[in-house]
Amino acid sequence: MRSVMSWTDRVPERDGQKSTVWDLAFKPDGQQLVVAVGTRVLVYDAVDGDLLHSLKGHKDTVYCVAYSRDGKRFASGGADKTIIIWTSKAEGILKYSHNDSIQKLVYNPVSQALASVTASDFGLWSPEQKAVQKHKVPSKILSAAYTPDGQFLALGMLNGHITIRDKAGAEKVLIERTQPIWTLQWNPSRDEPFDVLAVGCWDQTLSFYQLSGIQHGKDKRLDFDPTCVSYFSNGSYIVVGGSDKKATLMTKEGIKLTTIGERDDWVWSCVARPKQNYVAVGCNDGTITMYQLVFSTVHGLYQDRYAYRDTMTDVIVQHLITEQRVRIKCRAYVKKIAVYRDRLAVQLPDLVTIYELANDDSLDMHYRVREKIHRNLECNLLVVTSLHVILCLERKLQLFDFSGNKEREWVLESVIRYIKVVGGPPGREGLLVGLKSGTVLKIFVDNPFPISLIQQRTSIRCLDLSASRRKLAVVDENAMCLVYDLNTKDLLFEEPNANSVAWNTEMEDMLCFSGSGMLSIKTGNFPIHQQKLQGFVVGFHGSKIFCLHYVAMQTIDVPQSASLYRYLDIKDWDMAYKVACLGVTESDWRLLAITTLRAMQLSFARKAFIRVRDMRYIDLINSIEQARRRGGGGDDRPGGDSVFLAEIMAYEGKYQEAAKLYAKAGETAKAIEMFRDLRLWEDARTFAESSGSMDVNDLIKHQAKWEEDMGNNKQAVNLYIASKQFDKAIDLCGERGWLAELMEVARSVPKEDKETLAKCAAHLRKHDAHKFAQEVYLKMGDIQGLMSLHIAAHHWDEAFELARAHEGRFDDDVFLPYAEYLAITDKFEEAQAAYKKAGRPDLSRKILQQLTHNAVVERRYMDAGYYFWLLSAEFQRILSEGAADASGAVFKAAGVTPRAAQQRWHEYQLKAELYHAYHYIYQYVDEPFTSMMPESLFNVARFLLNTLAAVGKDRVPYRVSRVYVLYTAAKQGSTLGAYKLARYAFDELQQLRLPPSWTDQIDLSMMTIQSKAFSDKEELLPVCYRCSTTNQLLNTTGTGDKCIDCGHMFVRSFASFDTLPLVQFFLEDGIADDEAVALLAEEPASGGGGGRGGGGHGGGKEEEDKWRETRMAGDVQTMTFGDESPSAEGGAGGEAMADAPPAVPPRWAESPAESLPANLIASNDEYFSTLMELLEGPLAGLKMAEAVWNVLMRVPTNPRVAADLSTMETMAAASKPAEVWARVLNPASTPRVLYALQIVDRMLPVPPHVHEQAAAASSSTAADAGDAKPAAGDDDDDDIAEKTPPPREADPEVTRREQWLVKFLALGGFEHLCSLLLAADGADEAERTFTLLEQQQRELLLRVFRYCFMAAVSAASTDEMRSVIGQLGLVAADDAATNDAATNDEKGGDASASAAPGDDEGEAESKSSDMPPPPPPLTKQVSKDEERASEPQLDYSVAARLLDAKKAEVMLSSVDLSQLQARILDMISEACRGTATAFSASTVACASDLWVALTLHKPSLWHDVAARGLAAGGHFMLAALSCVDGDSAMDVRRHFSASLRKLCRHYPAATRSDNDPYPFSVRVLLAGLPSSVPTTSHSAATAGHYALACKLLREACALSPPAIDDDEVHFHAREFIKTLRELPISEVTASYPDDVVLKGLLDLLAVAVSASPRVREWTGRPLADGGAGLVDYLLEDCLFALPRPRSEALVVALNDVRQREA
Repeated sequence: MRSVMSWTDRVPERDGQKSTVWDLAFKPDGQQLVVAVGTRVLVYDAVDGDLLHSLKGHKDTVYCVAYSRDGKRFASGGADKTIIIWTSKAEGILKYSHNDSIQKLVYNPVSQALASVTASDFGLWSPEQKAVQKHKVPSKILSAAYTPDGQFLALGMLNGHITIRDKAGAEKVLIERTQPIWTLQWNPSRDEPFDVLAVGCWDQTLSFYQLSGIQHGKDKRLDFDPTCVSYFSNGSYIVVGGSDKKATLMTKEGIKLTTIGERDDWVWSCVARPKQNYVAVGCNDGTITMYQLVFSTVHGLYQDRYAYRDTMTDVIVQHLITEQRVRIKCRAYVKKIAVYRDRLAVQLPDLVTIYELANDDSLDMHYRVREKIHRNLECNLLVVTSLHVILCLERKLQLFDFSGNKEREWVLESVIRYIKVVGGPPGREGLLVGLKSGTVLKIFVDNPFPISLIQQRTSIRCLDLSASRRKLAVVDENAMCLVYDLNTKDLLFEEPNANSVAWNTEMEDMLCFSGSGMLSIKTGNFPIHQQKLQGFVVGFHGSKIFCLHYVAMQTIDVPQSASLYRYLDIKDWDMAYKVACLGVTESDWRLLAITTLRAMQLSFARKAFIRVRDMRYIDLINSIEQARRRGGGGDDRPGGDSVFLAEIMAYEGKYQEAAKLYAKAGETAKAIEMFRDLRLWEDARTFAESSGSMDVNDLIKHQAKWEEDMGNNKQAVNLYIASKQFDKAIDLCGERGWLAELMEVARSVPKEDKETLAKCAAHLRKHDAHKFAQEVYLKMGDIQGLMSLHIAAHHWDEAFELARAHEGRFDDDVFLPYAEYLAITDKFEEAQAAYKKAGRPDLSRKILQQLTHNAVVERRYMDAGYYFWLLSAEFQRILSEGAADASGAVFKAAGVTPRAAQQRWHEYQLKAELYHAYHYIYQYVDEPFTSMMPESLFNVARFLLNTLAAVGKDRVPYRVSRVYVLYTAAKQGSTLGAYKLARYAFDELQQLRLPPSWTDQIDLSMMTIQSKAFSDKEELLPVCYRCSTTNQLLNTTGTGDKCIDCGHMFVRSFASFDTLPLVQFFLEDGIADDEAVALLAEEPASGGGGGRGGGGHGGGKEEEDKWRETRMAGDVQTMTFGDESPSAEGGAGGEAMADAPPAVPPRWAESPAESLPANLIASNDEYFSTLMELLEGPLAGLKMAEAVWNVLMRVPTNPRVAADLSTMETMAAASKPAEVWARVLNPASTPRVLYALQIVDRMLPVPPHVHEQAAAASSSTAADAGDAKPAAGDDDDDDIAEKTPPPREADPEVTRREQWLVKFLALGGFEHLCSLLLAADGADEAERTFTLLEQQQRELLLRVFRYCFMAAVSAASTDEMRSVIGQLGLVAADDAATNDAATNDEKGGDASASAAPGDDEGEAESKSSDMPPPPPPLTKQVSKDEERASEPQLDYSVAARLLDAKKAEVMLSSVDLSQLQARILDMISEACRGTATAFSASTVACASDLWVALTLHKPSLWHDVAARGLAAGGHFMLAALSCVDGDSAMDVRRHFSASLRKLCRHYPAATRSDNDPYPFSVRVLLAGLPSSVPTTSHSAATAGHYALACKLLREACALSPPAIDDDEVHFHAREFIKTLRELPISEVTASYPDDVVLKGLLDLLAVAVSASPRVREWTGRPLADGGAGLVDYLLEDCLFALPRPRSEALVVALNDVRQREA
């Protein structure tokens, strides 16, 4: 590659100032060059450099120019802060300005928008909008460039940053570098996988970035400051100019290739001319230069391997046969390439690299580096051999080995024009060299003396040796192609117009040469074959010619057909085959094969047929050869090879010629066989008749069989008839339904051949040709077959006539099929008569039963009812006829007894009515529309419900769905005002399995019906026409659709199902029918009291209505069903409910919608009985919550719930069911589980009013009874009996609660609560329940579960453990001492400061540990929180006494206690996160008490906590004790401290170890001591931390034996004092409450006093001597720093220590 200067121009100086070329821009078509120089804009002709325009318009230096992509305008800008838009004709059309000088202009390649950049901002202008959008930037902009798609704009800044903006100017990517970005440019190539930005930075590097800001490759070091970057040749190369005063060409990866031009000053601009190999360069000295880049072809060829240069740095090796290519990246400028066999040499600027193939495979394309010659070797041509590299430089040839050592040099007489390696052994290869003088030499690399082959007068242009190296082809400078014989030196051939020549490497006598756009192929002595070709021939291999056209190597397939034809013409089979092997078409191979086969050249024919893969001819050749070996043919016999030639002709399809050859050879039979096989029947018949060697009839049979196989059945039938094969003709006609032809055959067959006629008749019957079949049967005389024909065709008249003609011989054969036919056609009455005639009445009933079953299965209930009615009529007929037949033959024939027939009649009659009625129900539910009125559907549903109730659930007819019936009754009842019946129907539906799509609708309708009156409209109530009793809509007696008073069956119209005014009665004996009719027509007697009509019940007392209505607040009413009057328990009317104490609303209720209805918990038997019924069923899981929800919906007395229901009705009327359910049932808005837990929670404790009544009763006898407590069962103590108040009658509400609680726990309530507590997030609704509960709901769940768990543990534990658990109590009713102690621990009261070290509540509790648990207090406990004052007492001892111990054990065993403990501890940790609220305190209280009870119940659970280590196992302790945020943080710490102390004190001593609660808790607490003074907000928590740790340490040491050994006591005391010593006592007392600090110190003193002498000695010993230094610390740091009362207490304690030591 080289560069040539096309033109140059220098802009003269103006006003003594040098004109600098700052920027260049080409017009898109490349015809004009715009130059920014000085204060002007110059326009040059890019072709010859003529100056076209010199534009004035700027007042200062012009820095930049840019041309639009459409070529219609260009822009210029400069130091005058102005931008001018010019047309392509150099006319200014627009001007706008910035606040700073213009640094760069760039047009959008798509939208033609112009981007202008300055020192402080950049602007975007487009011809469409005319306005300039300006955007501020933090640094001066030096360069700009648009992406090829125009979507993004890259800006290079003075501070080294590159910002990429979108079309609107918004920044998308920021790239940070350290030096100014003077130039940048996007790669315009569309073939790149991503946009690449080339960046020239003044850190003297060239770098590349992707659009995302990721750097692409490494920085390329330039060693100069780049000022311009321009892509060249559509992005393949880069032109870079800068401070080195050069324009350099690089690859797109930044690899330097060559210097385009070197100037005298800095190069400020380099721009590539569009679509041409020209580059314009602008310099600081004012010169503009245009360079042309000339690229030369660098390549090498050896046989089928061609190597060439690509992108100047890569080498591509191409296999010309397989078209495989491999790319070798040299990463440097490739100067020369040479290839030879498995060697490849590549010359780079400073080295020569030798490659070799990785494998010996001739098709392998994997090269690896063998050697590198690190020398800069100059040469004109490069040649490589197996072991050497040859350099050609003018007249010299230099031989180097692969190590770079020069071994030999040849200096020739003339300039070398052509050189080629012609092969040879490794290290002894030969070179063919052509000189300018016309001499052709042959040089061997191991021989210093060249060998002269020929001498010409003209210069050599191209050379090549033939495959045998006996002939030499030369192309001279006169374009003559000359062929020499090297042995004789004779000129064999010459031809003009040649520029290159190549011998065929596979055939000696074939060469090709190119020239004048033609390709010439010379074969032997034949004329030249020519065809068009562009390029130079460089190789000839087989039928492939390799042609180099410019830089592309083409492989051309040249068929050798012409040469093949010439060799075939002269019958040179050997050369013809060789030419064919070079490469001919398949048709040429077939021509060669056929020609040689006809010539009986079997070897060549076989090879040719193998090439075309024609196995038929190969088999033929094999058979000919075998016949020849057997002597079956040959020239020595008459006819010679005629038989073989005949077979060959037959294979070629020339059958007549083959037949003639067969006849000539005397093989006529073979000719006939050939025609027969070919189905040429006429030709075969002709040869057969002429020869007489074959029967023509046999040919006809073969032809008939072939016609049948080919599907020509008509011809086959005719041929079969002609050959007398009637059976085959009949089969063909019968199978294909050719009835006319079949009858012709039947008529031609004699009647004696009955077998053939029967075959014809069978085929005719098969195709329903009854007339034809009848004719055949009559011809045969087969009466039985004729009768079966009439029966099969249902020609009953002909069958009956035939039967009568033969006097009943065929009656049995006729009437039974006739009856079956009638039954199938729904003519059941005629079918029954036919069955009787056939003697089979049982089949009639069987068919009816099957039809009935099918109708029911197919849900054709109307048809089913009709069929059942027919069955009942059948049995009614049997009963009627059987009653008249005394012999019992009727019942015997029917196969039933009279009783069974009576039962069947009743059963079928009932089912007929039921299915008929159910048809309307099913049609209403299953179909979108119905024609029945709502009243009719309602009557149908009532009829079915009453009738099915009498039938029983086990005898409900098949497919009759109670769900459908109840659904219809509920829907129509709601519509017509039968609300009581609708409620009943909805309740029943809840107990049945519903379709999933119905569930939401049923629940919505059920809630809607709750707001309706609990009664049915009076006009809907049916009246008995016999006794005039008004009946309820449903017969609750279960007797059916009858009057509940007189039992009279309601007679209904089965059209509307209304009750008809008909009364059934039985005539007394002696009253005739006429007399009965007359009596009915008489007027009834007035005032008759014998009946039940009129106004009363025969003087009887009218039945009392037991439904009671109670009016509540608002528009809500309730209905009570029972015998008690409304005033039975609390006065008249609705006052009983008002007098009952209202239920206490739960403290967690944040809105009225979450409060409980007041009357649900009041003394009402109905609600409690309903709850008991719910518990009797198999309820588990969420079904319990569903059931309790349903109970709640029955009593919507809460105003908010009533409002919800009213809203629900409104929304349902507006057809918004989705909003209805989202409001009413969605757990996120109105949680059903919360309602259920509220009900359970309110059912567990004894209500407050019961406690108040008990307190009042006990206070009345307190003076007499004193503190004495009567013992149970002590009847002999009169004094005690007198002082004991009279026994009070048990409160029925308490009794009901206790019973309800026991059943709740025993029937799965405990397990369900545990599953809710353990539930986590999941796909199951049950698993999501716990997550959906809010904080107050979780606290409620924990509270209820704690109650049940304590009851179960108390019931299942021993007396001793029950006593321990009884002392624990619950938070709501906790003992005051524990709460006060915990409160004092937290607050640091004076009581603790004045207490003696050994006087603690632990000892006080241990004294009363054997006492039974105290009974629950009967008065309200007044605690700190007013909200808890009204809460009922959780007396779980009631449940514990009622629960069976075994049941309690079963309940506890069903729970994974380890998992439960983990959940409880997690809840403690979760409650202590963030700000502590009242809910947090309540949750920690419940959870910690539950955890204590759980651990005491199963002590082994503590090991799960201890096994996790101090950090993991004690995490929940530190979380609870470190809770400082929120108003309830102190309550959290107080509750947990109290629970932890309870656990430590009551943990069983028998299971103690090093990880017991005492030592483990002390370790956790002391390990969590703070190491610095806490803030004021944390002081209380930290003080409590200190106090609790010391208290637990003291209590652990006070146990017998101690729970902590002496060494550990000493270690803890030492660490505690060491921590305190690091904090001055003044800071400690300022940060912590001093009372708490003092309390902890006194606890440590108590430990020291009560411990062993070793501990006392260690504790008092100074720290320097290995002790704890406690006494020194107290005397030196604490005594005088504490206030006086505290210091006095400390002195008293220290004195006690001294006395004990003494």
